[in-house]
Amino acid sequence: MKLSEQLRNAGGLLDATSALSNWRAMTLLAGTFVSSTLVLLVFMAMHNGFMSFIGGLLFMATMFYGANAVGIALMDAAADSPRSLMDTVMASLYSSHRLIGFVLAAALFIIVLLIVTAIALFICKIPVIGTVLTIVVVPVAALVVGMSFFALNFVLYPMAAAAVWSGLTLKEAISHVLAICRQKLLSVVIQEVLLMMLVGLVSLFIGFVIFNGLFIVGSMATGILSPDGAMGMLRMGMMGMGRFHGEYGGGFGGGYGGEYGDGMGGNGKMIAIMIGAGLLIAIGMIIPGLIAIQGYCQIFLSSLVGLDVAGASALLDKSSEAMRKKQEEIRQKMEEQRIKRQQMAETRQAEAAAKAAALATAATEVAEPTQQPASIVEEAPADVIVKTEDAAELAAVKAAEEAAAAALAKAEAEKQEAERLAALKAEEEAKEAARLAEVAKREEEARLAAEVQAAKAAAEALAKADAEKQEAERLAALKAEEEAKEAVRLAEVAKREEEARIAAEAEAAKAAAEALAKAEAEKQEAERLAALKAEEEAKEAARLAEVAKREEEARIAAEAEAAKAAAEALAKAEAEKQEAERLAALKAEEEAAAAKALTECPACHTPLEDKDANFCGECGHRLKS
Repeated sequence: MKLSEQLRNAGGLLDATSALSNWRAMTLLAGTFVSSTLVLLVFMAMHNGFMSFIGGLLFMATMFYGANAVGIALMDAAADSPRSLMDTVMASLYSSHRLIGFVLAAALFIIVLLIVTAIALFICKIPVIGTVLTIVVVPVAALVVGMSFFALNFVLYPMAAAAVWSGLTLKEAISHVLAICRQKLLSVVIQEVLLMMLVGLVSLFIGFVIFNGLFIVGSMATGILSPDGAMGMLRMGMMGMGRFHGEYGGGFGGGYGGEYGDGMGGNGKMIAIMIGAGLLIAIGMIIPGLIAIQGYCQIFLSSLVGLDVAGASALLDKSSEAMRKKQEEIRQKMEEQRIKRQQMAETRQAEAAAKAAALATAATEVAEPTQQPASIVEEAPADVIVKTEDAAELAAVKAAEEAAAAALAKAEAEKQEAERLAALKAEEEAKEAARLAEVAKREEEARLAAEVQAAKAAAEALAKADAEKQEAERLAALKAEEEAKEAVRLAEVAKREEEARIAAEAEAAKAAAEALAKAEAEKQEAERLAALKAEEEAKEAARLAEVAKREEEARIAAEAEAAKAAAEALAKAEAEKQEAERLAALKAEEEAAAAKALTECPACHTPLEDKDANFCGECGHRLKS
């Protein structure tokens, strides 16, 4: 769609001034200011920091939902489908939080954009190539960031608010805003510039009226209400405020009994002047705000004409599906890593237990062989003594005993060393197994803690969902009650409409009878006119047939005349041809006779030697013309 076609309805922005006559929006705005101010004052009167903080939060929530209720009322007025004040407030409570989700999504987008920009700038710190990259990164990043902030402030926020006010869901609102940015960004920006010019002009007029009036009336008030003039009233006001901050009973003239005297002291008058001026300025600034909101609603509704939302919705669905797949992949990877860590811990525990058992078995096997030589050595001397009686044999036996004792001592020492090494190794393996068991225990505790935290979060979410469900049921009950009242009212209206309909049907039947009689008369008149028209058409058809017959006869006569003229022309051409042939034959005969006669000069009768000569060679007579 061309830009001129998109801006065709831009002149309708002047209708945004109709927001001043929307009593529903005015009532909601006044109720919002009064209720939010009362909430803030009640909580601040408790003189508790935490309660004041809670009061501030409730103040902002009341202002937020109230402002959105005003936007919904103005959107209904722009769409020419107004609803009751209660329905408008319920719609604001039900849908305004979508705008918070949109703002959070936009903030997340900005954070991601700034992080990407920071990463790109950090990459530019690379020597040599970083300088070249900086030349490209800085202008591109500046352009992207600037366009993002421009789109957020001038298109996304206003159009998203208008989309939520029109009743769209968060997904539908994002789809519509993306479609507007892709298809009608320039036209929307131009219309918003025109709207800001209108709002600025209205603000200028209102400011001129208010500030001129405040200057004149304020000067008169300070001169009349204070004997010392403006400086005296200002001094008394500062003293009263000082006492008010010092002790809550001493401000404002000592609490209706001190400097008030006649009902209000000088300090009270000064404060009253400031409060009245502030209220007047606030009311004056409300008017441009209402015009701006009404203009945004009209811009949004006009941008929906010819808008293709299907493409943006498909792109959003594709992005959401890709994000869900990515989250599912991350969750599966985390679950696989958790299972893998658990399996590794179990494997390490089993390996540690197996190593400890193997070390214990090895220590037992090392201890058993060291005992066998001792028994052999103990039995050996008895056999030798029984079988050997010789001294040499005794000496050999003694040497064998000494060697066996030495071998036994060496084996004992080796056994003790093996036992010490096995004990050290077993201790180290036990420590390693204990460390692995502790690590596995900690991982298991962390996993259990994470599961407990997840279960706690799920329980909290379930409780929150239950609370939201109860709140929704309460709101549904309220809505059902309102709908029941509305149904009773509609039934009464329907009854009245039914009575009116019956009366209207009777009147319509009477009118139908009259119309039927009139239609019958008109039918007869129409038949008579049709007969006359048919007769005229028959006469006209006969006349046209006669004319056609005459034209056909004239055409046949013309064709016969043309054939006769063609025959005469053919005969004339044949006669002319015969005449031309006769003349050509006569000319040929004359030339042959002339050629024959020119054998001598006609003047001097001198024979001609050259028959082709033009002049006689004797007398010079011209022979050929």
